[in-house]
Amino acid sequence: MAPRAMVEPVAFLSYAHTDDTGRGRLTRLRTDLEHELCERSGRDIKIFQDRSDVVAGDLWRSTLETGLGRVLFLLPVVSPAFVASDECLREFTQFLALERAEQSRRGARRRIIPIYWSEVDLAGLLAAAEASSDHQRAAMLRVLRDRQHHAIRPLRTLRPSSGTYVREIGRLAQVMADRLPPPPSLGSRLAGSVSVLARRRGGRLRTALVGLVTVLAVLVSFVLWNILGSGGGDGTAADPNAGDGAPAGQGVPAGGEVPSDTERSIEAAWQQIVAENERTERADRERGASPDYLTVVLAGHLSSGEQTDGLDNVELLTALTGMRQFNAAHRDDLRMRVWAANLGGDAEFAAQAGDKISEAARDAGPVIVVGLGQTRDDSEKMINNVGQMDLAGNTDAFSGVPMIAATQSGTDLTGEPGYFRIGGSDDRQAEMGLSWAPRGLLHRVVPFIVYDDADRWGRSMLDAYNRKLTSPEYKSRFDGTAFETLLEQRVIAYSTDPDTPRPLGDVLAEPQDRICGDNPEINGTAVTDAPRLIIYAGRTAELPELLSLLMTLPAKCRSNVHVLGGDALSDLRDGDAWDTVREILEKDPVTRPKLLFSAFGPEEPNSARRLLENGLIADFGPAESEFRRVRDLLPEEDRPRFAEFPDSAAWALYDAVTLAGQVGLRAGSCRREPAGDGCRELLDRADAVRETSHRRLTTGFDGFDLYVALREVYQGRRGFVGVTGVVHDPEPDRALDVPDQGGGLDPAGKLMVVYELSAEPSRAVITVSCAIPDPRAAAAASTRCDGREVGLGAP
Repeated sequence: MAPRAMVEPVAFLSYAHTDDTGRGRLTRLRTDLEHELCERSGRDIKIFQDRSDVVAGDLWRSTLETGLGRVLFLLPVVSPAFVASDECLREFTQFLALERAEQSRRGARRRIIPIYWSEVDLAGLLAAAEASSDHQRAAMLRVLRDRQHHAIRPLRTLRPSSGTYVREIGRLAQVMADRLPPPPSLGSRLAGSVSVLARRRGGRLRTALVGLVTVLAVLVSFVLWNILGSGGGDGTAADPNAGDGAPAGQGVPAGGEVPSDTERSIEAAWQQIVAENERTERADRERGASPDYLTVVLAGHLSSGEQTDGLDNVELLTALTGMRQFNAAHRDDLRMRVWAANLGGDAEFAAQAGDKISEAARDAGPVIVVGLGQTRDDSEKMINNVGQMDLAGNTDAFSGVPMIAATQSGTDLTGEPGYFRIGGSDDRQAEMGLSWAPRGLLHRVVPFIVYDDADRWGRSMLDAYNRKLTSPEYKSRFDGTAFETLLEQRVIAYSTDPDTPRPLGDVLAEPQDRICGDNPEINGTAVTDAPRLIIYAGRTAELPELLSLLMTLPAKCRSNVHVLGGDALSDLRDGDAWDTVREILEKDPVTRPKLLFSAFGPEEPNSARRLLENGLIADFGPAESEFRRVRDLLPEEDRPRFAEFPDSAAWALYDAVTLAGQVGLRAGSCRREPAGDGCRELLDRADAVRETSHRRLTTGFDGFDLYVALREVYQGRRGFVGVTGVVHDPEPDRALDVPDQGGGLDPAGKLMVVYELSAEPSRAVITVSCAIPDPRAAAAASTRCDGREVGLGAP
């Protein structure tokens, strides 16, 4: 790849500098778009940006005008600050004149391609510009309005690793790639490169030498990259590298670009996993031991829906923590190694990851996949490509690779081949929303559901609430309360569908009448200060708009509003919507709505101690101490990017790794000693599932044995208590139920914890509100959401 200074720009990024403050998001957007366009066009690409292409000593205005005149595309980053900027208007007007002058020519390629950065009322601003006779600005606004051809979410509200962001960058890159001129022939490109080098170095001999060295360097780099990318030849550092976003585990990413701080921290964590794998196998060789190995594949944690994360660095460390603890305790019977696979935030990447995991698992001995969760499409792709196999038309046959999902996922995935959960299902999330209000206050609470009808997760959550509210348990519980009419009267459905958008502001155009005017009656008297519970099943990107609408309510009403979101809202503390939410939380702490979210375990030390004191989770002390030791192994400059205490998602992954080790020990023990407690039944059931899948046991134990051992735990036959709670209450005498097709199970009564989110200057603050454990758990009534004392005012 040529140095940036030597590449002619194809596009000009026009933006208001106030939009590129803080973490330099627009600079990141420019580099992301450059890389994507480079991939799609197969050539070096440069997008002109004044921060990187106007160097010291340049005449600023002259350099910008030169940049505008020589590019094919203007990329206006549309925001309120952009529309108000006279300099941005000048750049837009100048390029618009060039575009229009070229339109009469055949093969015209210049084009203005807007990037919608934040919400802008283009129609309203256009009307104002026309009313004030601001003709240039009105012309710009007409072009921006006419070219807003699909209602994407503003990029400012999206994480750079989110599926929506990645797809929008891909769309923009494809629009540009389709309008690029055909590349020169290979011969002319080589000749041009050689002539440039010859002029710079002054002679044919040097040109020939440079050309030869360049070719050799490319060949050597290609060979080395393939060796490093495939992992160690003996399997000690194997890494499926599944998905385009997978960390390579070695060196600098292909293409030579400098990785971000986050990418470097992920690489540092992954290198520690590679080193631990190598240390474990080296120690076994040195002492002449040959134990069985269980391979745990960490499929990169992605939060549900389009707002997704890449491989989370803290989760890499909790996986390493679990592996180190396991290997320290088990030196002779079974050892654990960890591979990592990044699913990339897209179902296509998930399918690629599944293929690579399946391929790597063929010769790796027993393999179990942990993490998962992802979007619904990602989970289904992973189940199809990893957990099941197509056998003589039977697509439900279990492949022999069990999976433990560590995050919430759709209820319809329950029972899929090999698919187990440490996190809960959508139905369990619905139970959380319906169990939050104290039983003694149910007659006063007015509930609402707000969801995105265009989002598959939102629709799935509405279905889950429908199933629960129509079940005998909840129908009797809510008899005579406002919950009884929730689905008929208080569902607020907005839509982010590009073709038929229904913005939340339009659907909730009169929030005071809709939210505050719906009052329950007690003894014939309307209760105007009734608590309002808004169950939010939307995405974090739309939450600021909802809170802004609620802030328009009268103080007395909005102070009694509780917005209760799913576990995805915990991402708010690190997401780009946090700036807006924080302003609202800090603006009026007394009368603002309360913002709550749920998680499947502890989010910080205080909540962990409270849950432990109530007997709801395992003692996290040893794991916390080991996590700190693992964190201290990282280079000092990388440590600040790793939380000092794992959050619930990271602890869920730790539990999944720990559970994988437990069932690995169980399966291996039963194969070695079939007469052991319950082993004959386990082995017989594993043989039956294996026979259904037309597989044969080779040596030792395999994934079919792991599968039945997991079924034992998930049916209470074998206990497991993790940092995120109990998988199933003990039922040691329960009959073992194992379907021949290899269907997985969910945890019974998965622990859920509700937190309140507030803000102090520059940081988020979370506190435990209450917990929703398995009804059989012996937690104090004051800790249970539905068992709290009923006080005056809001719950």
